Parts: sequence; C-alpha cells; structure tokens
Amino acid sequence: QNLNTRMTNVSHLVKHLSFSDPTDGKFHRKTWSGMPKDVLSHTAPLDGQTFITYSAHQTWIHDMKVVSTVSQSGNVAYQFHHSRRLSTVEESVVPQVQFHFDMEPFSIHIRSSDKRWYDFATSLMAILGGCFVVMRLLSGMSNSLLISLRRFLPRGGGQTALYVKGLHD
Repeated sequence: QNLNTRMTNVSHLVKHLSFSDPTDGKFHRKTWSGMPKDVLSHTAPLDGQTFITYSAHQTWIHDMKVVSTVSQSGNVAYQFHHSRRLSTVEESVVPQVQFHFDMEPFSIHIRSSDKRWYDFATSLMAILGGCFVVMRLLSGMSNSLLISLRRFLPRGGGQTALYVKGLHD
C-alpha cells in the first residue's frame, strides 16, 4: 500500500490507557477502590490527553515504566510513569505513533501504620534536643570568634572597643 508520507498526520487523543484486567468493570474502577488518591493519579495519567504534530514528518514516541501496586486488601493496580517526545523522521519513512513500555520486576506494597503517642513524643524530644545542641554549638563558636577578634583590636578607648559579656565580669 502506498502512503503519501507528506500527508500523514499522527496527532492523537488518548481516551483511556491503563494496565489492568479488562474484565474488572469500566476503566477497572473495582480494583482501584482501595488505593490511595496519589496512587490513582498514576494508574491512567494519559487519559484525555491530546498529542498534536505541528509539521510534516513528525511522530510521537511514548515511553512508559509500569510498576504493580498491591493494596492492603490485596487489590492490584498498575502505576506507570510516562515520558513523551516528538521526533522528526526522514521523508521516506511513514510517521507512526509508538508506545513502548517496560514492566518493572518489583512491586509496591501499600501498608498503613499508626504511630503511637510515645513514638511521637520521642521524636519531638529528639528534635528539641538537636535544636538545643546546635544553638549551644553556635553560641560557643560566636563567643570564641569574639574572643579571638578582641585580641587583634587595639586596647584603650575609642570607637573600636568590643565588649564581650562574661569575659571580665
């Protein structure tokens, strides 16, 4: 079949694209019911997107990395990350849309865990203790700096006098 490559336009609209069991209802919403919202935003990120070519001999190439995600209830959904690029092809080549995907060999298991009040209290005390130590270190460094600067300043009156509290009191 002879195609006029100058007349080929591969602009397209993705109505729905996901990696799930097609028998799981319209757009696979049954499996997705137990998933958090941030996971759901990556199960079908291309839905409703339009990809337009602006000149002759251009083609869209879509690369996807697919990862299976298992919820606490055992439901499996597939998240994917999408990257796209618009490439220019030679005049002798017929432009075509390309979808490439890689299935990752690992799974994400979603589990929620509650934090006990004493874990929170311990974390809070650790943060406060760390802030106290840092402030003491900064205080000691600033005092040392002022003491060393005082050695180099001329003694006697004048406007160059520097007073460090606690040195001569």
